[in-house]
Amino acid sequence: MSTANRKYKDSVFVDLFSEDEKAKGNFLSLYNALHGTNLQLSCPVENIKLDNVMYMNIGNDVSCLVDNKIIVLAEHPRSRMYI
Repeated sequence: MSTANRKYKDSVFVDLFSEDEKAKGNFLSLYNALHGTNLQLSCPVENIKLDNVMYMNIGNDVSCLVDNKIIVLAEHPRSRMYI
């Protein structure tokens, strides 16, 4: 049985909300949907990299400072992680 390429799946998620040319718009669209706001593309969004925050040797996938809030997006692992 082959194992999933987790880095590939992670990179799609990170690209969509952090690194793609439309990432800011994607992130703001998600933020607006979750918070009932209408922030526009002109709203400042600062990408933040948080390393080793919750668990040792595991960083978050995507985090941004927007509307004076730090928003952290993390993919749920498809299999158990033993730390």
